[in-house]
Amino acid sequence: MNQASWIVRKILKAKENFEKVGYNYEYLRQMMTCSIKHLYYKLQEDFNKVSWRKLVCNNAGCPRWIFMLILVANGRLYTKDGLLKWGIHNDQTCPLCSQANESIQHLFFECQYAAEVWKILLNWQGINRNIYGWSEELQWAENWARNRSATTELFKIILAGCVYFVRQERNARLFQAKARNCEILSKLIVQEVHCRSNREIARILSRMDYYPI
Repeated sequence: MNQASWIVRKILKAKENFEKVGYNYEYLRQMMTCSIKHLYYKLQEDFNKVSWRKLVCNNAGCPRWIFMLILVANGRLYTKDGLLKWGIHNDQTCPLCSQANESIQHLFFECQYAAEVWKILLNWQGINRNIYGWSEELQWAENWARNRSATTELFKIILAGCVYFVRQERNARLFQAKARNCEILSKLIVQEVHCRSNREIARILSRMDYYPI
């Protein structure tokens, strides 16, 4: 009896899904073929693609890094300015540089400490440019990641790793009173990138200095 009721529920659920995309009984009866792929796309809602999707899709970095990058790119990472908007009053100073109030825009990478780490990692890849705040850096990274190559894939891993470890350093200073300088954090990120590399990326890394500084 339980088995039969489970099957009935599945049939009713399938009927609801078909009706949701405009497939009534008469239409289904006259169909010669049915495409599951077509039905799948019909069931999907029409969402606009985010401009930074290529930075996270097929990124070979650690899942935790990619999740952190998604939060930051989507403006969902908790920072002190966000807590203030919720009525939580605390010290707004950035724990990394102590020179400005903390926000996503500042933390990545207007902050002097974070900017130095990011600059070291960019120079390691042969990229020499000025460092700006997150909105500008994200837009530049989107353009940089348009082409598909092992060099681009390496860049995506490094970006995700940098965002993750800068945030980790921020938390360590804020909650554990522990601090690492820019050089140590940069070397740690490089070590982690080497561990995450595939064969093509490893070939590129072999032509680069093991440590960026």
